[in-house]
Amino acid sequence: MILLITGTREVEDEEEIEIAVCKMLESEEFSALWPPTLLIHGDARGIDRASKAWADRQDPPIEVKPFPAEWTIYRDSAGRIRNEIMRDYCLSINTPTVVLAFPHKFLSSNGTRHMIRICREKNMNVNVFEVPSRRDA
Repeated sequence: MILLITGTREVEDEEEIEIAVCKMLESEEFSALWPPTLLIHGDARGIDRASKAWADRQDPPIEVKPFPAEWTIYRDSAGRIRNEIMRDYCLSINTPTVVLAFPHKFLSSNGTRHMIRICREKNMNVNVFEVPSRRDA
């Protein structure tokens, strides 16, 4: 299974990812695919980089493939283009993909919400966990 994690830049808490994964493991469909062989993220501050730290702590560690946005080339469109590249990469591999999305509960999280929308358009398994989950920011 490929695990694609996308989320707000305003929360950098690995525990948010752990809470979501534990909740997902309660589902037979998700637990049957566990553990992931690859974690994909957008390499932005916040949830993306926290997901890398989380993957590195797993036993065994999960391979991580970051997809940084190319802001100098694509300017304001870089985040959306990067999202489409990550989605298309997941679709190109003959492996189930589970998307964990962490939009901010109170802020716009435009890039995360874009990723949710484009993955749902392709009927991908998208799971949304608003953050912060335990406290107000």
